[in-house]
Amino acid sequence: SQVTRALLSLTPRLKDELRTITAEEAQGFVADARQRAPEDSGELKRGLRYRLVRGGLGFAGESSAPHSAYVEFGTGGRVEIPDGFDAMAAPFKGRGTKEVNLPARPFFIPAFLVARDRYVARIKAALPRLLQ
Repeated sequence: SQVTRALLSLTPRLKDELRTITAEEAQGFVADARQRAPEDSGELKRGLRYRLVRGGLGFAGESSAPHSAYVEFGTGGRVEIPDGFDAMAAPFKGRGTKEVNLPARPFFIPAFLVARDRYVARIKAALPRLLQ
C-alpha cells in the first residue's frame, strides 16, 4: 500500500522503532488472546501465534488449533460473527448436515481489536518524536 511504501522510505531509526512497537503489540495480542481463550486441553492456547508482515511493520495473528474458529464464532444456531469479520468466518461455515449448538466464546477477535487500537495509538504518539 501507499502508506507502507512511505513508511519504508523513512529513516532506519524510525523503522526500527516502528518494528519494535509492532513486535511488542503482536506479543501483547498473543498474550491477551491466550488469556481470553477458554480452558481446554491447552491446544487452543498453544496454537496462538503471530507473524510479522510488511517488513516488520505489521503483524498477523493465527491459530493452529483446528477447533479455534468454532470456539470463536460458535456453531449451529448459536453462531455470532462480529461486524466486519464475515470473510474470516466464512471458511468455517457448516454445510447443514449436523446440528451442534455451541455458544460463541470469542477470544481472538477481542484481543485483536484491543491490540489494533493500542498499536495505532502507540504509533500516533511516537511519530511526532521520531520525525523530529
